[in-house]
Amino acid sequence: MQASSVASSDHEITVDDQLMTFYNTREQWEIVDGQYDNGAEGIEFTGGYSYAVTDIDEDGNLEILMSGVAGTGHYSTNVFYEFSGIDKIEKMDTSGFGIDESEPDISEDYLAGFVDYQGETRYLFKDFQGYGAGCGRINYYSVSVKENSFSTNLIGFVVYYDDSTSYYDKEGKLISLNSFNIELNGAFREEKFKSIFRFSNITPDNLRASYDGISEYKDHTLDDFKIKSTSDLNEELSDGGSITVDDSVLDYSDIDPQTKNMYKAFLGNETDAIVMSSCIDTTNDKWFSTAFSEGKKCSIKEIKSKCAESVSLPYGDKTIGRYMDCGMDGKYEFLVEMNVPNNCKTYIVLKAINDKIYICYVGDEMERKAIYFKENGVLGYMVNANGTLHYGNDYFIDADGVCHFFEYTGIDAIHDDTLCSDYPDSVLVSNNVDSLSFSFTSFSEDESSPTYLHDMVISTDDGYIDRNDENEELFAEAERIFADKGYIVLSDEEAEEKFKEGREKVGLKQEIYDAEVAYYY
Repeated sequence: MQASSVASSDHEITVDDQLMTFYNTREQWEIVDGQYDNGAEGIEFTGGYSYAVTDIDEDGNLEILMSGVAGTGHYSTNVFYEFSGIDKIEKMDTSGFGIDESEPDISEDYLAGFVDYQGETRYLFKDFQGYGAGCGRINYYSVSVKENSFSTNLIGFVVYYDDSTSYYDKEGKLISLNSFNIELNGAFREEKFKSIFRFSNITPDNLRASYDGISEYKDHTLDDFKIKSTSDLNEELSDGGSITVDDSVLDYSDIDPQTKNMYKAFLGNETDAIVMSSCIDTTNDKWFSTAFSEGKKCSIKEIKSKCAESVSLPYGDKTIGRYMDCGMDGKYEFLVEMNVPNNCKTYIVLKAINDKIYICYVGDEMERKAIYFKENGVLGYMVNANGTLHYGNDYFIDADGVCHFFEYTGIDAIHDDTLCSDYPDSVLVSNNVDSLSFSFTSFSEDESSPTYLHDMVISTDDGYIDRNDENEELFAEAERIFADKGYIVLSDEEAEEKFKEGREKVGLKQEIYDAEVAYYY
């Protein structure tokens, strides 16, 4: 790595000039007997420290980094001084380095740099916070450096408590291990790791050696930051099948061995499953229920064969099994994901009852249709009809394996061209409303049942409009238009009460619905 030369009134400033400046100004940054004091602040390094030459902001002006553990709380502490002229250095602003006064640990022999999706260089840092014996938290940060200042974004964090480990996103929402690794992967793009050469004795030779040690670093990649699963429940099976708990938030370590082996046998095409009378089929053209009627036995191989016929595509090799706890009763179900080319998938939910396996639900993702599952048995699909209209059904599999429909829901919008043509004299048109977007829900599959409208949003070219006294006329007009179209308009409070009633009719209690569980996509 070559630092750019910096123009001076007398000559081009070289790397050697910058390194000698660090040496000549060492009284400003040197740690003496564990003490750092620049006249404005004092830091006591209590757990060891080191120095390194860096160019973390990649502007050609080198920095001297002091890092170590300081204070009675043994916090990671980092101080950067940047070259600003012959025999002049400037302390960089690290107030934005870390979150809540806790800084990342810069203790490795490399900086994990990346080029993000905007083409900017960012760094991945970890910050360990100890809470006591066997307890702690590790924050994962994305850090940028501009104009001698640091800016930090939290990607997610991991909490260790005795023998348990939990994963959270940046909002503090509990997520699965797999989702946590996806968050890491999504924060960065092109890898740009650089090595760090550390030293403890300040000499011109060590400063030079530290600079010379800056080079491309290939011993680690982003994959090394991802957390590896250590669950005994993960298994690789023959024919490309696997069982994984990496996507789960719930703990399935107490699964009944017989139940586990039954699910494993189905996944390995060693046993059949029986179609339950309550099984719901949301596959394209209902190919599953056409081929396999109520009470019929079928193997995973037979299901794959019928699916391949329906989509005219060969099946992929990868099949994944995940555990669920439908109804949150501690008697676990099994979600099978079968992959088809073109990012299409077929899903099967199984329920072990006594010594038999039953099929509770079958659905597929094809073209514009996406399916989601939650560990508690809530699932649904959504169809992207035209880019604006999205619609689908939500279901709940209870503790007995019975699959219940509980709502038809979606989102849609009325745009300005429709408003102008159908309602030319409307106050919405005169106020240049760009669109009316909304959500809709029905609690019956009968098309004649009432459809409720909620979460209405009015927007113009300038953005969203808040509902207040000044804009009440606009919202009242929008509600009148929707009522003319047959919708029953609900307030936020009324909508939530309707949702709750619809869920409870099928046994989906609030505590089950609100349980902290993972989504499976």
